Amino acid sequence: MIRNEREERETRERLDDFRSQIEETRRVLTEQTADAESIELAVQPLQVLAAELEYDLDFYGRLRQEGVSAVPNYPPDESGKELIALRVARGWTQRKLAEELGVSEAQVSRDERNDYQGISQERRARLLEALGVEERREFRSKRPLPEGGVVIELPVWRAEAASFSGPVPTLTIDKKTG
Repeated sequence: MIRNEREERETRERLDDFRSQIEETRRVLTEQTADAESIELAVQPLQVLAAELEYDLDFYGRLRQEGVSAVPNYPPDESGKELIALRVARGWTQRKLAEELGVSEAQVSRDERNDYQGISQERRARLLEALGVEERREFRSKRPLPEGGVVIELPVWRAEAASFSGPVPTLTIDKKTG
């Protein structure tokens, strides 16, 4: 994941290098009269690496252009990447985030380098609050209800910083009379 403009420039340079290597490999193999299939097999690993860099550049550009709405739903084990993407989407530098949190820029840099591994829920809430982002989570059952089962309706809870809000849960029982 590209975290800042310096990394964006470096990624563009690496992408240009891969493209040059692809063209050079094609040129050399063509001069050696290699068949088209062999040439494509030779450049395929470079093309895969180039495609990954293109994806990273495109994602960084979308974050910068579209803002928070471009941040995908990351799985829980990648929530640190989500925090980094939110910072980038806000257009903030690590320095700006550090100022908002009242910590050193080095601390934010270290945290991002480690993808915020092991941070507490309280710290995550502070980060989200500093970024001005409200977290919403929705839980859905993966299992179908048993026939004639009981339906329990609960609200979707919203996490705002470290607090929860929403109406009081209600229980609805639909008894079928026979």
